[in-house]
Amino acid sequence: MNDPTWPASGLLTITPSDATVFAPEVRQLYVGTAGDVTVTTSNGDVAVFTNVANGQILGPFFIRKVNAATTASDIIGFYS
Repeated sequence: MNDPTWPASGLLTITPSDATVFAPEVRQLYVGTAGDVTVTTSNGDVAVFTNVANGQILGPFFIRKVNAATTASDIIGFYS
């Protein structure tokens, strides 16, 4: 498995969805517009990051989904 601290080789515009599974997994998230971010990890764990500020980067970790319950927007995913 890749190390989540390695530099990203690609970027992905993310629209929160319960159906979209990232392949490869996303390692960091940039949040452009504040709100809550709900994610599913590579292990299937679900976590909610509440009150994430504009311009904040979350991670590093391995994320399989950014769930539809997310209220933040303008999200960019970093992957390799």
